[in-house]
Amino acid sequence: MAVIAAALEPLGEGLRGLLAASSAPGSTLERSYVDFTLTDDWSVRPLSEAYSLAGMNLGHTADHLVGAAACIRAGAISYSIVTLVRAGLESAAQTFYLMAGGIDTRERVRRWANLLLQSEMESLRLLQGLASPEPAAETELHERMDRIVKSARQHRFQVTDLRSSPNLRERRRPPHLDQPQPSTMSMINDLLRAPGQVTGGKSGETTYRTLSAVAHSQMHGLRQFWMRDTAAAAKAPGIVTLSYGVTGPQLVFWLTPLVLAAVSVGQLRSAVLGQPDHEWPATTAPILLQWRNWMNAGR
Repeated sequence: MAVIAAALEPLGEGLRGLLAASSAPGSTLERSYVDFTLTDDWSVRPLSEAYSLAGMNLGHTADHLVGAAACIRAGAISYSIVTLVRAGLESAAQTFYLMAGGIDTRERVRRWANLLLQSEMESLRLLQGLASPEPAAETELHERMDRIVKSARQHRFQVTDLRSSPNLRERRRPPHLDQPQPSTMSMINDLLRAPGQVTGGKSGETTYRTLSAVAHSQMHGLRQFWMRDTAAAAKAPGIVTLSYGVTGPQLVFWLTPLVLAAVSVGQLRSAVLGQPDHEWPATTAPILLQWRNWMNAGR
């Protein structure tokens, strides 16, 4: 199992390195600021905040990769690993969503704003669920959403804001610019369908549902790591004995979505920073080759 941890660690540290790296002159990151004028009371630098949020998500993914490696070395190689994979995959999907190639700066800011509005609305729900009301804090959250909505309309985004609806369910939905925020499952689907990935179709949906079944302690998820102990059954006929654990091939299987996602978002971050094309593939190629060998051996 230690060899699997050793493959994860350079991948996580590589993402951390990209997070700390500076952009090269003429990079996509630098060019995206040219003639960008979506500023005012919305945000001083909304595009910077979009890239910053992508960076925070990248750091989240890196931490979960390194954390998964630490769990493996500590012998905690079943449920905790799956929980880490699921969380790291979610943040990788948001990184991919925010840093996607082929979109202009306006669309990047729109995506950031929708994520921010979603976060503000969730914070409002948390406050409203407290035993002691916090009216001042609730007012502040509404004012922050109001500023985004006002500026978005000034910049000719189509805004849907149902916070004044008589329908309680509609009032609890966050405002959004143009299209509604895609679900986490949809973002993971897009990430795992990215060019260069070996997955396709609805593999992201299947992967996320499977990981969630384990993370949420659903019976079909919990069963993944329990098996009938045939040796014990032979000694005590009529008594069903279960053993708990995970094999090396199973561990590789559960970790594969996070490994593929990390490789993809690392490549995207590297490209945005304007780093040489060979640098990130040089880090990940040996890991992917080893991973492919493990996957083939486990079939």
